[in-house]
Amino acid sequence: MSERPSYCQVLCAEPFRVFFPLGWLCSLVGVSHWLWYYAGLIPTYSGFYHGLFQIEGFELAFAAGFLMTAMPRFMETPGARPWELVLGVLLLLGGAVGLYLGDRTWSLGGLLATLLFLLVFAGRRFASRGDNPPPAFVFVAFGLLCGLAGALLLLWPAAEYPQLGQRLVEQGLLLGLVMAVGSHLGPPGTG
Repeated sequence: MSERPSYCQVLCAEPFRVFFPLGWLCSLVGVSHWLWYYAGLIPTYSGFYHGLFQIEGFELAFAAGFLMTAMPRFMETPGARPWELVLGVLLLLGGAVGLYLGDRTWSLGGLLATLLFLLVFAGRRFASRGDNPPPAFVFVAFGLLCGLAGALLLLWPAAEYPQLGQRLVEQGLLLGLVMAVGSHLGPPGTG
């Protein structure tokens, strides 16, 4: 008779079980900004806040949950360690809380730290892989690097490219992740 895995072991093997509900909660906070504005509880609506909260909270939580679950399986490496799971959640929440409190530097620092964490998480597994990830997963690195570059540009804006940072975070990050994952959603090719 085999022993049942502990709750911690299940969460480390399947981090999406932590990150997906966290992403759902962050999506509610990001959308609530509209409600507070229309109810007159806040004086102005900020598209920047809403967009960044949806990317930094909602999308990044789902991306972290998927990547931390799928990458070890695709590359035949061990799943997340307990400290990696906790660190990933704390970094993501740190950025979201900073944004919620209106601290742009804290928020973007949390975004940078979360993206770096995911790159290191993937890199460590890639270095000790038993199998190669699907070829389309090169877009994961592209998306994460777009997010890093965008967050840096938002922290230290260049006068020549006033919206490039925001576009890299809100569109480049998402595009890279969708291209990587989307390639597995359709039927496999016959070629």
